[in-house]
Amino acid sequence: MIGEQTAIKAAGVAGGCAGLGRKRMARSRGHGSPIVRRMANSSPLLALLVLCLAGGQPAAAGMAQAPAAADAPAGAASSPRSEAAVGRVVRVRSIAEYTAAVRRLRPGDTVRLANGVWRDFEIVFTGEGRADAPITLEAETPGQVVLSGQSNLRLSGRHLVVRGLRFQDGHSPTTEVIAFRTDSRTLAFNSRVTDVAIIDYNRPDRTQTEIWVALFGRNNRFDHSLLAGKATQGVTLAVRLDAPDSNENNHSIDHNLFGRRPPLGSNGGETIRVGTSHNSLEDSRTRIENNWFEEASGEVEIISIKSGANLVRGNVFRRSQGAVVLRHGNGNLVENNVFYGDGEPGTGGVRVINARQTVRNNWFIGLNGTGSVSALAVMNGVPDSPLNRYHQVVDARIENNTFIAPARITFGAGASEELSLAPRDSIFARNLIIAAPADLFELRAPIGGIGFAGNFLNPAALVPEGAGAGFAPLELPLPQALRVGELPVLDAPAGVGASRFEVVPRTAVGPAWRLERARAAAGGVVSVAPGEDVLDRAVAAAAPGAVLRLGPGHYHQRRLVLVTRPVTLEAADPAQPPQLTFEGSTLFAVRGSGELTLRGLAVSGAQAPDAGGNAVIRAEAVAGPSSYALAIEQCSFSAMTVNRGFAVLRGEPGTFARQVRLVDSSFTGISGPVLDLGAETGGLGIYGAERVEIARSRFADTAAPALVLVRTGRDESTLGPALVLEDNLFRNVGQGAGFLQLIGVQRIEARNNQLVDSQPGSLTIQVGQPTLLEQAASLLRIIDQRPGASAGGRP
Repeated sequence: MIGEQTAIKAAGVAGGCAGLGRKRMARSRGHGSPIVRRMANSSPLLALLVLCLAGGQPAAAGMAQAPAAADAPAGAASSPRSEAAVGRVVRVRSIAEYTAAVRRLRPGDTVRLANGVWRDFEIVFTGEGRADAPITLEAETPGQVVLSGQSNLRLSGRHLVVRGLRFQDGHSPTTEVIAFRTDSRTLAFNSRVTDVAIIDYNRPDRTQTEIWVALFGRNNRFDHSLLAGKATQGVTLAVRLDAPDSNENNHSIDHNLFGRRPPLGSNGGETIRVGTSHNSLEDSRTRIENNWFEEASGEVEIISIKSGANLVRGNVFRRSQGAVVLRHGNGNLVENNVFYGDGEPGTGGVRVINARQTVRNNWFIGLNGTGSVSALAVMNGVPDSPLNRYHQVVDARIENNTFIAPARITFGAGASEELSLAPRDSIFARNLIIAAPADLFELRAPIGGIGFAGNFLNPAALVPEGAGAGFAPLELPLPQALRVGELPVLDAPAGVGASRFEVVPRTAVGPAWRLERARAAAGGVVSVAPGEDVLDRAVAAAAPGAVLRLGPGHYHQRRLVLVTRPVTLEAADPAQPPQLTFEGSTLFAVRGSGELTLRGLAVSGAQAPDAGGNAVIRAEAVAGPSSYALAIEQCSFSAMTVNRGFAVLRGEPGTFARQVRLVDSSFTGISGPVLDLGAETGGLGIYGAERVEIARSRFADTAAPALVLVRTGRDESTLGPALVLEDNLFRNVGQGAGFLQLIGVQRIEARNNQLVDSQPGSLTIQVGQPTLLEQAASLLRIIDQRPGASAGGRP
C-alpha cells in the first residue's frame, strides 16, 4: 500500500494566571499613572473610583475578567507564554462580536474565540500593546477553534499575540493565510503567533500561488506551530523584505513542525524563504532555530536564504528531499543542524553560494542526494552575476562537520559556460567523513580556490585531486541502529567533526495542544464476488486502506469506478486472476489524493468503446490539489487496440502522481502509451509524476512508447521526475518511435533491460544535468536543448 502517515503529538504545557492580587488592579487597562499605582497599593477600591473618574470603566456586562488557572477548561493545554498579559478577557461567539470587541482592546486585554468552527472568517487583528502588556487573540481551548472555508488572519500594530488557532478544511481568500500586516503599509512589530496549525489548507488549483505564513515588520516571532500538507504553488513560510521597515528584522522562527510537503512538480515549493533576489543584498537577520522538517520535499530548496546575516541553527531535517540553500545574500551561518536522509532519495544537506557563508558543526547522516542536493554542494558562480543568478562563492568556511554515509559531496556544482567562476578564498577544514563511497567527491570545476586542512576520511573514498594533504585516513565503523533525534558517539580525533549537542526533541516542537493526524486505520479485507457493476459499489463502500479481494471469475463494469482514498483490488487466488472488462472510456478514475493498488488481475479493453483516448485508469483533475499514487503488481493488460491512443494510465493536466509503480506485470496489444504522463506542456517546469518505477515487466506490440513522461521549461528548482527501469523486456514497442519518450526527466536508473524489435528511447534535456545510471545512457537518444548545447550532445 502506498501512503504516508503523519502523527503530531506534543506535550501539553499548563498555563493560566494566579496570584495577581493588587497588581492586576493597578496594571489592568494599561493605566500607568503613579497616582493610581500609589492608591492601588493602599486601597484598591479608592484606586478603582479614581480610575472611573479619569475615564476608565470596569468591564462591561458580559465581558469576563481574566480567569485564574482554576478557571481553565479541564484537560486544556495552553501554549508556552512568557508575556504578562493582564487585563480584560472578552469571549466572543460570532464574527460580529469579534469585530466590536477588537475596536476596544487595550494593552493587556485578551479576545477569546469560542470553541467551534468559524467559517469564512477573515480576521483582522490590530492594536498597540506593550512589552509588559500585549494584546492577545486566543482560542477558548487551543486547537478547538477551527478556521475553515475562506478564512485567514492579518495582524498589525505592536506587541500582539495570537495563539491556539487551527486552519483546516478550506483555503485563504487572499494569497496569505497568516500575514504579519493588514495592508502593504501597515505592518506588525514585536508580535507573536504561536500554538497554531495550518493543515491541508490549499487553494483548488495547485498552480495558484499562495503563502501560508508571511512575516513582515520587525522583531516578530512564529513558534510552536504546525504547517503540514501544503500542495500548492508558493512558499509555506516567507520572510518578506519588501519595505525598509522589514529589513534588519530580527524575526524568530522556532520550535515549529514543518510536516509533509509533497513534491510540487514545479518551482515555488520552498518550505521557508527569507527574502527574494530583488532585496538579497539587504540583511534580514532572521533566526530559524530548533524546528523539525519532516518530509518537507516541495522542491530542491527546503530553506531558501535570499538575504544576508541570517542564522539557521539547531534544526532537524528528516526524509526531506532538497537542501538548505544559501541562494542569495552574504554572511549567513548554518550550524548545529542534523540532517537524516533515512533512506529517502534526493535528501541533501547544504548548498553554498555567495560570499562569507559559514557552515559548521552540522551532522549529515545517510543523505542520498547528488549534484545540487548533495550532502554538501559548493556552486560555481556567474561573472558579473545579476541579482537573480549565482554570485561567486568567496570566503566560505566549511568547518567541523560530520558526514556519515553521504552519497556525494560536490564542488563546482552547476559549472557551465555561464557558471564559470569557481569558488575562491574558501576553507574546508576539520571535517569528519565516514562510510563514504569511493566516488564521494564530484569535482565539476577546479578546487584551487578552496583550502583543505585537517579533514579525516575513510580510506575507501578517493581524496579529491589536489587536496590530498588536507585529508588523513580514518576508518570508523558505521553507527548501528541510530534513531532519529540521536547523535552517535564516534571515536574521532579531538577537534575534528561536529561536536555532540542536545538535539531539540520532536515533542518540543509544534503546538502544545495535542493533535492527531494519523492515517485512518487499514480498512480491513472485503471479499467481492464476480458480477456486473460490483466494483464501483464495493470501492464506494470501502473504508480508507481497505483491501477488496476478488474471487476467480468475470467482473464487468458499465459504470465508472471512482477512487478518492487508498484502496487495493487483489486476486483472492493468484493462480486464477479475476477478469476485468468495461464498457466506458475509463474503468478507474483516481481523483485528488486517491491511491489505487491493483494486484493479480487480468484487465481487457476488448469491450471498451471505439473512441480515441480511452484509458483504463485516468487521473482526473478536480477542485483542490492532486497528489495521487498508483501501483500495478502481477497484473496483465491486453486487447486495447480498439482505437488510437488507448492508455493504461493517463494523467490529465493539473494532476500529479507522487509515485507510479509497475511490477511483475505484462502489457500486450495497446495502441497508446502504457503510461501517458505528458499532459503538462506549459513550459513552466510543471510535470505529472515525481517517480515512476517499472520492474520485471513485459511490454509487447504497443503502438506508442511504453512511457511518456514530460517536464518542460528551464526551471531549476525541482528534483524530478525520476525513472527506474529494472529487468524489463520491451518487444515491438513504439513501432519505430522509440520505447520511451522522456522530456526533462532528471534522474534515470536502468538495469538489465532488453529491447527486441524496439528502438532506443529519447531524452530531451532542457535544464539541469540529468543523472543517467548504469544502462540508462545506452537506451536513450539524447536531445540537448540547453543554451549553448549542440543538438544531439550528451550531458
